[in-house]
Amino acid sequence: MTFSFREFELSPYIFFVLSGMIIGLTLSNIIMRKKGVAKLSCFLASFLVAVSIFTFTFTGTFKGIDDLSTIGFDGIYASAGLVLGAFMSSMIFREDKEKIMSSFICTAPLMYSVAKIGCFLVGCCRGFGYDGPFCVSYEALGEVSFFPVQLLDSVSFMLLFLMGLILVIRCKDLMRVTVIIIFAGISLRFISDFLRISHEGCILSRTQIILLFAIIVVIIATGVIFYIGRKDGKEKEHE
Repeated sequence: MTFSFREFELSPYIFFVLSGMIIGLTLSNIIMRKKGVAKLSCFLASFLVAVSIFTFTFTGTFKGIDDLSTIGFDGIYASAGLVLGAFMSSMIFREDKEKIMSSFICTAPLMYSVAKIGCFLVGCCRGFGYDGPFCVSYEALGEVSFFPVQLLDSVSFMLLFLMGLILVIRCKDLMRVTVIIIFAGISLRFISDFLRISHEGCILSRTQIILLFAIIVVIIATGVIFYIGRKDGKEKEHE
């Protein structure tokens, strides 16, 4: 089985990116409401996360005022923006911090999975040259075929989302669930990058180096959240 796509007159990529965000943020709100988070807190947290996502991805892809066409959507920067936005929201609404943080992180793989369908259709972030089963070719790129790494990403992150959703619903320790989902997502993306054409000729790609740095940031942020949580717990005991 092989896949072949003609060149689109209007790229469907942005449709899948925005659809993924809308679906993900909507589902995050549903989860937060089910967990007892106030409507206003849900709205403000979602707004902050959305702004953070766009700010990070636009800043990360900006190459200079002379070439505004370089501004686009980048999954890695968007993910970093989502995590930061969720973290800031959890610090603002500290009484619901675990519920807010876990709700956004749980749906992040879903957003990424939907966005990757757009990548698969248009041929960005494509895999290495490959002509085996499930190979994919693009009219705009000639007769060369590639490994369908975008499709693999979409399926694997959808499975991660389903696993994370089950954990968020069933587990009481939401902070631990949040950390598990983040590390699983980083690991999946790190591994799949070996299958991309951009990885050829290098030991570690730029994306993988960013992901290693992200792990360090996540460890520090997790420590901060646990420290604040323990501090808040002690203050409540003394009240």
